[in-house]
Amino acid sequence: MEFYGDTGGNWGRHYSESLNREVERKITERDAFRLASLLHTELCSKGGFTAGHSGVGPVSAPDTGYMVSDGRSEMRVRTCTVETIYRFLLTHWDRVSESDFLYFGGWQTDDYVYLDVSSWHAQSSLALYVARERKQIAIYDLANKVSITI
Repeated sequence: MEFYGDTGGNWGRHYSESLNREVERKITERDAFRLASLLHTELCSKGGFTAGHSGVGPVSAPDTGYMVSDGRSEMRVRTCTVETIYRFLLTHWDRVSESDFLYFGGWQTDDYVYLDVSSWHAQSSLALYVARERKQIAIYDLANKVSITI
């Protein structure tokens, strides 16, 4: 919780804004299920999704840059349902909502569906470095919509 001290009598407003940001990070079960439904539709129609949190609600990932799995939240399933995505969102929501650089990701291969939390990086060199450190096999190029194998 932020405290701004004496700011000309506005400390109450700043405290209130900070408290509102804390509350906005939480997601209700109903909203999580609604988001899971939307992401499931994206997964089925486009083969994948990337979604983050703006402090006021879900947002799309940037159009450029690179995504790297965090290496600790990966989930692999043969069949992905709305319920699967819903539970994944609830499990990892707090961590993603506290960061401007973490996003939920999901994609399909021939045999599996993968869900993860990924970090966004503007430069490919940094994304590749981070991916190697996390022992990942690929990064995702948002601009060209392709995976880059390491």
